[in-house]
Amino acid sequence: MIKLTHINYWFMLLLLLGFAACSDDKDNEELISKSKLNVSASALRFSSDKADTVFINYAGSWNAKLNDDSWCTLDKTSGKGQGMIVITPKPRNDAEMKSAKLIVQATDRFSEMQIINLILNGIEFYADPIVVEFGLGDNATYAVDVVYEGGWTATLDDESWCSLNQASGNGNGQIKITSKFGPDDSGEKSTLLTLTSTEDPNLKTTVEIKKVEEFKHGSCITLNKATKGKGINLLITGDGFIKSDMGRNGYWQQIMERSLESIFAYEPFKSFREYFNVYGITAVSQTNSFHTDGTPSETFFGCSFVNQVINTNGFTISPTTFAWEHSPVYNTDIPGQDITVLLSVNINRYCGVAQLSGSGPSIGMGGIWDGEGRFNHDTYSTMIAHEFLGHAFGKLSDEYYSDNASITEADIAATKREREAFGHWQNVEFTNKPAEFDNKNWKALLEMNYPEVGIIQGGRYCQYGVWRSINDNIMRNQNAVLYFGPVNREIILRRIYKLAGMENEYSLDVFLEYDKKNIKK
Repeated sequence: MIKLTHINYWFMLLLLLGFAACSDDKDNEELISKSKLNVSASALRFSSDKADTVFINYAGSWNAKLNDDSWCTLDKTSGKGQGMIVITPKPRNDAEMKSAKLIVQATDRFSEMQIINLILNGIEFYADPIVVEFGLGDNATYAVDVVYEGGWTATLDDESWCSLNQASGNGNGQIKITSKFGPDDSGEKSTLLTLTSTEDPNLKTTVEIKKVEEFKHGSCITLNKATKGKGINLLITGDGFIKSDMGRNGYWQQIMERSLESIFAYEPFKSFREYFNVYGITAVSQTNSFHTDGTPSETFFGCSFVNQVINTNGFTISPTTFAWEHSPVYNTDIPGQDITVLLSVNINRYCGVAQLSGSGPSIGMGGIWDGEGRFNHDTYSTMIAHEFLGHAFGKLSDEYYSDNASITEADIAATKREREAFGHWQNVEFTNKPAEFDNKNWKALLEMNYPEVGIIQGGRYCQYGVWRSINDNIMRNQNAVLYFGPVNREIILRRIYKLAGMENEYSLDVFLEYDKKNIKK
């Protein structure tokens, strides 16, 4: 439960000093376009008719209004630059809780504040929050805290699309509200949760409950449901997607669906779609602009770029943690290392990169790049194939290299340690002698002269000292060859069987039978 307090004297003094220091900037239009509207509080509570103050910090002009002025007044409704608004409750004799919104508008942005009278003739009785919004996606549950020292009852005006976990309580408590509509149910809805004191039936407080036609921050939607095996969990989230992208059939939903179809466009994922759960987790950003100097952007995760690549050390919030915690697999017995996350960055830039973890979720990420007209295929899809399917899920190494570069003994030792501990990097070897290969299935495919399986020097960023199995495939040049090579398909299929709970059923013969359809004639 959120506890709010009045602004103290010293905080007001600091704000006023800050206003004085900035007063020369108020007429600068360039500054106005870049500045943010800041309001000193997000909510105020009144216990009597004593006034309280809100401070506004903005470089340009602003106006203010109440959506309900029946119980309180503002001393001003407009201003320019820094200023303050005094809010005064009107004298009253009733015990009903009152609420209103103070809306401060400045150029193209606004800040909203709930003003809630919580003291009812000396009795504290309120719900927090006073508005609950369900959005598009799977069924969700929200909690409402009840603050009251006595007994209370809870009723819904309309129980057809949401339900309560309890109808009464005594003292401080919590009510959980669960939606009953599916992701395909369209149309907005609203109802009212009424809390009534059992000691005084005239003492009530309410919570407005809404269903809106947009994806809400932190919501989850099931994009693909496993019907076989244990269910392998893939999570999709995004950075730089703003509120206007969140409507039904809007841009964020299109990206989720496009990502889903990209995942199952490549073998062996295409043939084993029924073994996967795919969940879309919504993250709403305040902006879709990104920094290119490596400093965190003002997007939700803070994605930024250095030399065209995502700065993986610059996240302000971990995308893997956020997606995992807002998915159905959180707080289950599914290990973190069995979770794979796709971060779609809302920028027309390739910028693909992946982070692999041995103990937690792995992530593949990249921009929604259109290929600049240079390719006749979906370059966002091939980014997903390389970074998300190949690296993050398959644990495959890059197979491209820099000319004249040789791998060091230290790099070989580190790679082998990760391979032994976590099963990473099985698509490269550090010898051209099959008898010494760590990947015995690669050796077996060589011995049977399997199509497109060989020993070719160059990979893992080095031209010398590293060998790959195929001249070209997604892991070497994703925009030239749009498939995984046989050795890579086998590695991925082996992992699918493991995560689906069928590890004991897997053998190379299983792969050979499956892969007949992929062999080029």
